[in-house]
Amino acid sequence: MAAEETWRRFLPRYVPPSVPEICASLEPVETGEATSFLAQVAAVDLVWESHRHLPLESAERAAERVVSLLGSEASWWTNHDVECGAVNRLTPLFDSLLAGTDGAHFALVLQVADD
Repeated sequence: MAAEETWRRFLPRYVPPSVPEICASLEPVETGEATSFLAQVAAVDLVWESHRHLPLESAERAAERVVSLLGSEASWWTNHDVECGAVNRLTPLFDSLLAGTDGAHFALVLQVADD
């Protein structure tokens, strides 16, 4: 996003973190928790909780499908603190991320709001 002109105005003087910094900041998520987390990020707005990007039922069905396609052995990570749910602020944006991979394919759900 830092390279995209549309977002640059929200990121003055921002230097993206290195790959090792990104990896160190992500928290693992159990595969069993990935479905509900993915559905929540896809359905509920980060800023206005009452606003829905998708009906929750649609988001849940899509999340179940994505998680099942990657399989039970997939690895999942988030930028949320697993204990309290707070975002780790790796970026200066208000964002929510869930990423998963089975080693060959990956899924990424990302919601960004400028603050």
